[in-house]
Amino acid sequence: MNTVKKISTLTGLPSDTIRYYTKIGLLIPDRHPHNKYKIYTNHDIKLLEFIKLAKSLGFSLEEIQNIINEGKNNRSPCQRVRNSVEKRIAETRQKLKELSVFQERLEKALYKWNSMPDLVPQGDSFCHLIESVSDAD
Repeated sequence: MNTVKKISTLTGLPSDTIRYYTKIGLLIPDRHPHNKYKIYTNHDIKLLEFIKLAKSLGFSLEEIQNIINEGKNNRSPCQRVRNSVEKRIAETRQKLKELSVFQERLEKALYKWNSMPDLVPQGDSFCHLIESVSDAD
């Protein structure tokens, strides 16, 4: 009998996560006939592993539900998955470019600051290190 605790151990997912997936309808466990406990099947375990993989590729729970539903409705989710990953790759490339610029800006600022003294703010100053950085840097 696969309870939440048991499949949590088997999948490495927290029990609360499994309960949440059940609450939102990603998992639909059976009920034990006598005590009405939720009973999860091997299919549910495979589904949890699929969800973990899909999340590791950046898919949201809503997207995962749509992928699962397409399969249940005898439609291939493959094109949707490809399109989504292609979009994510482009977005990730853009974020990496932005992070690279940000990293360079931080390094330049720190290099400059290492040659500057520590000063107590005076007048309208808050921190002369930050104030020494311009938007052009």
